[in-house]
Amino acid sequence: MAYLVNFIKIRFNLTLKNKTFQVPWGFKVPVFILLVYFFGVFPFVHFLFRDPPWVSQYAYHGYYVFALIAIIFLRKNSLADLGSSRKNLKRNLLIGGVLGMGVACALPLIDWLVEASGLSNQELFSVEANRPVGDPLSNLDLVYIILAVPAVEQFFLIGFITRSLLAKFQPLNAICLSTLIFTLAHFNLDLGTLLLGVISACLLYVTRSIHASLLFHIGCAASWILLIKVYPRLITIFIFLF
Repeated sequence: MAYLVNFIKIRFNLTLKNKTFQVPWGFKVPVFILLVYFFGVFPFVHFLFRDPPWVSQYAYHGYYVFALIAIIFLRKNSLADLGSSRKNLKRNLLIGGVLGMGVACALPLIDWLVEASGLSNQELFSVEANRPVGDPLSNLDLVYIILAVPAVEQFFLIGFITRSLLAKFQPLNAICLSTLIFTLAHFNLDLGTLLLGVISACLLYVTRSIHASLLFHIGCAASWILLIKVYPRLITIFIFLF
């Protein structure tokens, strides 16, 4: 096992500090912003503003936006410093687009397999049994979930936090820390969030850009909407991700 781990580290060059990641804001700034988020914003919103529910729904991402505005305008940084570079743009968009579309296209394929195998006749895969309970999503909700949330989270958690970690630590350690922070920041310890975090961090490390991870995140968000709106019977299969 130790030999295999060492081989993987050497093969992907994850044991050497990655000198290509440099951030103009240093390491103390993201640490301070995260401390304020976890020990200030979250308990304040969670315990004092649980009602109405929209406050907690938008407050966390509002903090991300506020932090990004402060980073860009007050410290005179650019979106390129957050990983939005035009270098290899087409390649990175292609990588993210293929991965995101792959997740979305998997749903109709799996639905066809359920239908073809006869599993659709089982009560476990009935549409009514798996239809989510709650208010229907408005068009504004769809835009927020599919576009706004991925953009804000990728710029803040990947472009800002993960790039800072990659500039400070060895890549393997930085990716692990980034995944942990990404998962904890959602206050939802599920496998889907963890996988999204680790894949986003790896895409940033490989492409040196957030464009691929952003498109992948959008693809995952769109797939979630498709799952609950178009393919609710597949929730039985993917319930372990939520």
